Amino acid sequence: MEITIFDTLSAMRAIIAAPISERRGVYRERLIEPLRDHWRTIVSRFSSQMTDDETMAMKVLWDVDLEADLSEYTQALDRLEQFDAWTKAATALRLAADTFEATGRSCSESHITGVIVLGNPRERIFMELNRGYAGGQTPGYVILPIWPTDYNLPRIPSALVHEFNHRVRLTHEPWHAGTTVGQYIVLEGLAESFATELYGPEYAGPWVSGLSAEEVTRSKKIIGEALDVDGFNQLRRYIFGDETMNAWGVPGLGLPHCAGYAIGYQVVQAYMQRTGQTATEATFIPYREIIEKSEFFA
Repeated sequence: MEITIFDTLSAMRAIIAAPISERRGVYRERLIEPLRDHWRTIVSRFSSQMTDDETMAMKVLWDVDLEADLSEYTQALDRLEQFDAWTKAATALRLAADTFEATGRSCSESHITGVIVLGNPRERIFMELNRGYAGGQTPGYVILPIWPTDYNLPRIPSALVHEFNHRVRLTHEPWHAGTTVGQYIVLEGLAESFATELYGPEYAGPWVSGLSAEEVTRSKKIIGEALDVDGFNQLRRYIFGDETMNAWGVPGLGLPHCAGYAIGYQVVQAYMQRTGQTATEATFIPYREIIEKSEFFA
């Protein structure tokens, strides 16, 4: 598999350096056009709300006010460059690809492009609950939005291999209209288990490590009773938790932030302990079998 890291560092620097009146044009040339396949995949999921491709693309890629003073973004890019984030991203994705290829199984994609972009430092959920970083993926791409901090910089590799695992998993158990809560939590649990398998549990994301014992118990009950629920508008309520859903104007279910991620991680960890399989091996196991053999909800 070929791994490419897109040069967002020079792209974002060029956008920042341009006169305000020219920034949108530079943004279009350096990010929107070369990453069209990625953002169009995401925008197409919301086609009924789509009014302006370019505006939607900017929301998906680097959500920044191009008329503002962007000096803080220069400082953030400096910090990422000093950390050698783009080289570390390439190393992480190469490790993930090689790990799967060693098993003789991987995803059907022959080329993955890694993309690091700056996140929005004024989004509370992103900065406080997600600790300033997140992830995403579409066919052929894995994406890392980040606002660099002491906490999240060392987690860049684990976050990227989490997303790479999704590309492999979705090749073997694809997303479809009937995807259930059970399938979704296992998808996330496998991805984070793969990340901690490669980099250690100390590099787990806050989405699996941030729940108290009481929150785990409550989330386990709510999610355990909804494993067969389908329809993305329903699924996301169980995965992302109340604060995110409320921010999107959707009623919550009494779940803490990213409850589905945390419960999915515990399901997969229980499955691995009971079967002796690695997260790499478990990536190819049907989700119902993982849930059943984990005995997590028994």
